[in-house]
Amino acid sequence: MKYSKIEQDRFEQFIDGLSLAAVRKGIRSFDRILLGLPGVYPTQALASVQRLVSQGEISEEIWTDAVTQTRYGRCPENPLVPSALGGKVRVSLPLPHPLDYDWRFGDRSSFHLLRKCEELTDPEDCIALLGSPSVLARAFERGYNRRIILLEGNIEVTDCLSSIAPHGSVISCDVTGDKLPDISAKAVMCDPPWYMEHFKSFLWAASRLCTAGGYLLLSAPPDGTRPNIRKEWAEVLNWASQLGFDLLSVDNGRLPYVSPPFERNALRAEGLHHVPHEWRCSNLALFVKKRRSKVPRPSMCNSENNWSEEVFQGVRVRFRKNDRRGFRDPRLKSIVPGDVLPSVSRWDDRRKRADVWTSGNRIFQCDQPELIRNIVWSLASGRSPQDEVLRHLGRALTEIENSLVEEASEQVKNIMNIEWEECENYRKEGL
Repeated sequence: MKYSKIEQDRFEQFIDGLSLAAVRKGIRSFDRILLGLPGVYPTQALASVQRLVSQGEISEEIWTDAVTQTRYGRCPENPLVPSALGGKVRVSLPLPHPLDYDWRFGDRSSFHLLRKCEELTDPEDCIALLGSPSVLARAFERGYNRRIILLEGNIEVTDCLSSIAPHGSVISCDVTGDKLPDISAKAVMCDPPWYMEHFKSFLWAASRLCTAGGYLLLSAPPDGTRPNIRKEWAEVLNWASQLGFDLLSVDNGRLPYVSPPFERNALRAEGLHHVPHEWRCSNLALFVKKRRSKVPRPSMCNSENNWSEEVFQGVRVRFRKNDRRGFRDPRLKSIVPGDVLPSVSRWDDRRKRADVWTSGNRIFQCDQPELIRNIVWSLASGRSPQDEVLRHLGRALTEIENSLVEEASEQVKNIMNIEWEECENYRKEGL
């Protein structure tokens, strides 16, 4: 989405005002300034500090410290992972993938939501979760005393949770288009991607699942997310009202997310190697279901769903589907320097050029994505990439083709080794 210069200028002035207020209160470290801002992206927060220095509003020392901290400092330790889980092993979910817009709640957020749902419901009531698998994982670990059901469209996540959660707690369902299960929930927790069509689809589903007099808990983007977010929020409120929900309260900045590997890599690609891992947060909006609604289901654009996936040592790799046939060069071609897309916004035009996309936000072009998918599958399965490509083509490979497959295989091995180390660091945090 493109914003006008006036919109962008107003947004920057808003961030600058908050940053300046923080400094005037005695806050000087960049991580504390960032955590005090309402969901402002770290690169924008750093740019705000630079503008304030150039305007003579704050000292240059603060800018120097901010650059030093983000490039060479250490990330603050995450104090929120509990040391005890009632004797149960912590549930490790599959890595988030950028194409899923998958940000997951930290422990503080998950436990707050569970407590809030407990306050709003009785022991015999049902709670539905739409797009928040980490909440179900924490509930399972703690032996939560409510019937809680997750509706989740990501098959990797549902397979993981179905193997450990009580029967019926996990339903494979894309709430933006699949038929909804017959559930009457006293509380529905919604954590949609922060784009209007997703809000509309998730809230429509919530209106069908929520009982009369029940509650909707909605994670909502704070004011620092992007320009015009307040206008978007007004549209969300209007849509919720059409669906029969009345707003009761908004708790600003209440729900921190854990920055996923793809976002951490995007920040590193922009030079920010050390920022707090729970800088991103959402507001918690509470609604009550007051009225029935006959609003038709909104249509959903699935332009980014035309992908297949393979998993290699926990690393998730997506391949753009196409109708190309025969043998074409399967080697990966760089799109951006360092191969990591330095953005997590869906409006980045470079996304359109990607044929192969990893869970670490590495993107590549490829003349034949299906062949590189065969290579990834064969390596993950401990098989010969040449044999798998031969089977796929139905003929023997030429000497040149064999060489290209070998080069592509080495590319995949190198990338997977890098990403495996990154995801191991992520999992060491208990995520």
